[in-house]
Amino acid sequence: MSWFYRHVLRPVLFTQNAEDIHNRTMRAPNFCLFASLVCAKVCP
Repeated sequence: MSWFYRHVLRPVLFTQNAEDIHNRTMRAPNFCLFASLVCAKVCP
């Protein structure tokens, strides 16, 4: 495991509600797809 994950990311994630983190993680690919589609239309 990387230093960043062990000392920064993991402590932040484990202080939050597991269901909320799961939902955000599941929505992240959709957000990335949407952002790339918008960028493709705006910045040809």
